[in-house]
Amino acid sequence: LLLVLTVLFVCVPILFVVSSRPEAQGPAESFRRATSKPDAPSVNGRMLRLTPLSVADSVQLAERLLGGGDLPAPVRDMLLKRAEGNPFYLTELVRTLLATRSVERDSASGDWRPTSQFATVPLPETIEGLILARIDRLEDEVKQVLKAAAVVGRTFFYRVLKAVTDAESALD
Repeated sequence: LLLVLTVLFVCVPILFVVSSRPEAQGPAESFRRATSKPDAPSVNGRMLRLTPLSVADSVQLAERLLGGGDLPAPVRDMLLKRAEGNPFYLTELVRTLLATRSVERDSASGDWRPTSQFATVPLPETIEGLILARIDRLEDEVKQVLKAAAVVGRTFFYRVLKAVTDAESALD
C-alpha cells in the first residue's frame, strides 16, 4: 500500500495526518521512516507533539463540561490526578460523575458538591474501563443493539442492524 501511495504522491500532493503515541515502533514513526528513504519523494513533514492540558486548563474544561460553577477540592483533585491532562479521559470522568450522580449542583451557590455516591461509586482507572462502565449503565435492550452492531462491523446499514436485532424501540 505504501508503494502505491508513494507513486501517487509524485503526481498529486497528498496530506497525511497520522495520529499516534510517541513510541519508537509506533505507526507514526514507521510512516516517518518509510517516507524519509532516499528513493522516496520529497516530503515536507512536521511532527506536532501534543502535551497534556495544564492544571488550569483541565479545571476550566471540567467546569465548562459541568456548565459552570466551582468544583470542590476533593472532586477537582481526583479529576486532575486521574486524567493527568488527557482531555478525553477528563471528559469521560466528568460524564461518569454526572451519570452516577456523584456530584450535584448547589442550588443556592451554583457550585458543585460531591454526593454520597462520590465516595461509594468506584471510577474506572483507565479510559477503557470508563467506556466499559458507560456501556454497563445502558439499558439491556440498548446493550443488545450495541453488541449486535459490534458484530456487524464498523460500518453498516440501518436495515442490516434492524434485521439482526429484535430491538425496535432501542434501535433508533
